[in-house]
Amino acid sequence: MKRILLLLAVLLGNVAITNAQDAFVGLIGDGISDWNTDVEMATDDGVVYTLTEYEFKGGPVKFRQDKAWAINWGGSFPTGGSVSGGGPDINVPAGIWNVTIDISTGIYAFTAPAGSPAIVTIYGSALGKSSIILTSADGENYATTANIFDNGVLTISSLKDDVTTLWAGSEFPSGTAQVGETGIAVTAGQYEFSINIVTGAYVFTPATATFPSVGIIGTATPLGWAEDTDMMTEDGINYKLLNFTLLDGAIKFRQDNSWTINWGGTAFVGGEPSGDDILAVAGTYDIMLNRFTGVYSFTEPGMSTADFTGASDFSIYPNPTSETLNFSSAQNVSVYDLSGRLVAQAANATSVDVSGLVKGIYLVKTDSGVSKQFIVK
Repeated sequence: MKRILLLLAVLLGNVAITNAQDAFVGLIGDGISDWNTDVEMATDDGVVYTLTEYEFKGGPVKFRQDKAWAINWGGSFPTGGSVSGGGPDINVPAGIWNVTIDISTGIYAFTAPAGSPAIVTIYGSALGKSSIILTSADGENYATTANIFDNGVLTISSLKDDVTTLWAGSEFPSGTAQVGETGIAVTAGQYEFSINIVTGAYVFTPATATFPSVGIIGTATPLGWAEDTDMMTEDGINYKLLNFTLLDGAIKFRQDNSWTINWGGTAFVGGEPSGDDILAVAGTYDIMLNRFTGVYSFTEPGMSTADFTGASDFSIYPNPTSETLNFSSAQNVSVYDLSGRLVAQAANATSVDVSGLVKGIYLVKTDSGVSKQFIVK
């Protein structure tokens, strides 16, 4: 009998020790509390953690372990994550959510309680790296405030009761969407967008959008990783910072002082976007970024100016382009990359073929002394 009681005590002790060793996992951020307060999640096995029907304020959140940043998880909404952890803030819309995360894989999910209204999101090449969650007062009519759209495809996704539906439309700026995966071909501009997910009726209404802020951050900047240095823009797509002095170090671009949307790259002084820090070389530069393509450049001061000399009535279009760059009048032109290498020429031409060039920023110069910058996307 004593042996049985002793064995039972040992088993109970092991259970208590196992439970005591379960890691603390919680959610933190302005979208649920603030960046100083972790909201604890529950677990039965120390692997899968849950938070049931919790009311979120709306905004950025992240998962983290043991109230420290050594182990954390972020990404997209409503699902994401990876075994390696890390990732950007998760932008969670205001509302009541069920949340799960498996800390062995890093995979997480936010799901609405059964019977909740659909979550409608728009994304795609017409919005660059952005995705926008639409708002609704009745669970049927969804809309967004004014935003900047590029020439491209807009995908509409609705999520209800764990079922995702994609919508497609063949008309712009208004039409009736059908269930499908091709999206809607959008003409660049500033619009408010609305859709009725019962009838499929949608419309893009011209409106004035507020430009998002874009800045640089990192050890190559005087403010380090603590604060962004904002760039300037006239259209909400192309951003610049002129005559700016950098240090040797790492630098990235990011939107709205948040890591939710950011751009890096593997090349300095110009290149295509990636998740890597850009390793800058100390010097003074004009810094450029296209918010939709992510293409960036660091050039000598003055090289980024659209018009250097010559007549202002000479123009180029479309910009950005992927195939042909057109001119407002016939010219003898030379095209250079940012290293000064001649990459294309045309004589007495109203256009030049740039389809063979890699993505990036280039200069086109005329015999009459006009020089303009353009982007190959």
